[in-house]
Amino acid sequence: MKENWRFMEKRLEQLEMDNLRLVHENVRSKVEQLRRRLLLRLWFVVVLLPMVLYGMNRNLGLDFSPFTRWAMTVFVVFVAVRQLVFMTLLERIDPVTMTVREVVLAENRFRMSFKLGVMVGLGLAAGMLAGMIHDFYGMGDRMLVAGAWW
Repeated sequence: MKENWRFMEKRLEQLEMDNLRLVHENVRSKVEQLRRRLLLRLWFVVVLLPMVLYGMNRNLGLDFSPFTRWAMTVFVVFVAVRQLVFMTLLERIDPVTMTVREVVLAENRFRMSFKLGVMVGLGLAAGMLAGMIHDFYGMGDRMLVAGAWW
């Protein structure tokens, strides 16, 4: 009977270790996937978005007001800084070495900064869009104004 009990205890310990290892692998893969996604977004924001805005100003012949150009610049810089903050917050999360409490707190900080970034980004985007619509209206082409809304 004791032998069976020891065998069952040993088997239970092994299953618990396997379960813990699987949980750590799952969390690590999710963190790595999020890091790759954020790096791709950062590349998009830092490289492609300024090129699109520059091309829009230069090639389409749109004469935006200084407010709209300022709003575009502030929006692009804010989004780039936001992505860098996300990358640093994500780098601080190491589920293998941290305790569960530390991981939960770090994840909570990440979520709160994400929500704050969305709210501020929407405000900046709304200001940029309002400036663009005002400039389109001043250019006299009603289709540009309609296209900005759709």
